[in-house]
Amino acid sequence: MRRLRNAIREWYEGEETPVENPPGSPLVVFGVRVKRHWTARTAVALVEFHRREWKWALPFYLAALGFALKAFGVI
Repeated sequence: MRRLRNAIREWYEGEETPVENPPGSPLVVFGVRVKRHWTARTAVALVEFHRREWKWALPFYLAALGFALKAFGVI
């Protein structure tokens, strides 16, 4: 279970690489760039959207779940 959790964490957080400065440039930039898989970028965007808009999104999720349950004849 710990391996799965670590694999998901590594996928979600992405790979950190140092910022490369162009050769011969007088400007020196320090920092780290994060490279994520496109599916991880999509998941991060959805999580951040929910964190910002949870006040109206949560009732929407519940309504969509209710419609889906009704459509499949569960309720």
